[in-house]
Amino acid sequence: MRRHDYLRPLSREHHQTLRLARDLQRSDYDAVRLPYRLQGEAVALTHHFAEEEKCFAGLVEGLPDGHPIEALLDRMHREHRAISAMIEMLTALVQSVDQTNDQITYQTLGQLLAEHIAFEERCLFPALQDCCLVLETAHARRGHDS
Repeated sequence: MRRHDYLRPLSREHHQTLRLARDLQRSDYDAVRLPYRLQGEAVALTHHFAEEEKCFAGLVEGLPDGHPIEALLDRMHREHRAISAMIEMLTALVQSVDQTNDQITYQTLGQLLAEHIAFEERCLFPALQDCCLVLETAHARRGHDS
């Protein structure tokens, strides 16, 4: 599916995050490099989450309260918070004296990231895209009616 202009950059960033998710999920993960890679990519993920939340708030502005997309956005916010909290916990382990890297926790984070991206690409983005097109059409009509 071709993405709306607003969504294309965010959708492209999902490819990088999917690579990270796959690496986190691998059973033969690199216990030395992976924690530092996650620490390095945490900033990009934080920025990505903030950009999505800002962009999507503007896209759905003007929709009536109780619109079905609100539930999708609530889920997105919850998942962003859960993933961010897990990343903070794992990066704190790297910085602690006791560097007990838990492979299962990394695999769980990888699974959460992969599921989150699938949700956004398959559910949230198509719903937002429909909203964008509807709102653009309404704005265009108002412009022509003037």
